[in-house]
Amino acid sequence: GRTTRLLHDAAKFQEDGKTQQQSSSGYCIGVDIGPKIIASAKKQYPDIHFAVGNAWRTLELLKLKNEVTHDDEIPNELSLWGYEVVYADIGGLSGSDGLLESLTFLDSLANALEPRFIVIKSMCMKRLSSRLCAFSEVWATIQKDEET
Repeated sequence: GRTTRLLHDAAKFQEDGKTQQQSSSGYCIGVDIGPKIIASAKKQYPDIHFAVGNAWRTLELLKLKNEVTHDDEIPNELSLWGYEVVYADIGGLSGSDGLLESLTFLDSLANALEPRFIVIKSMCMKRLSSRLCAFSEVWATIQKDEET
């Protein structure tokens, strides 16, 4: 609920480079597979849309967005399929196969929801990213070795 609150508040502001203005067009939907978590979030943040859902079932997410955008407070132009930004907390996928499952999950979300951005919170993805380096660094090392 707390992360959804932060994202909801951020979606309500538009920035033109110099100032921030409150906007009625931004909104956020909090989705979790746990009914108790969603019930608690709804009590704590009654002004935000929350729903029980399985993120692996991407069609379910698309239907959910379509249901939520028929609400009077959300402009009709936002009821198109897809999402602008997806925040994925992949905490449960951190076992030995967590990395492959996480990549598969993110690929599924990207292909089905076609967001402009996917923001990821994942320990296994963090570990992977800490081991990666830019190809330009590798290439520079190879070229340097060949010169000597």
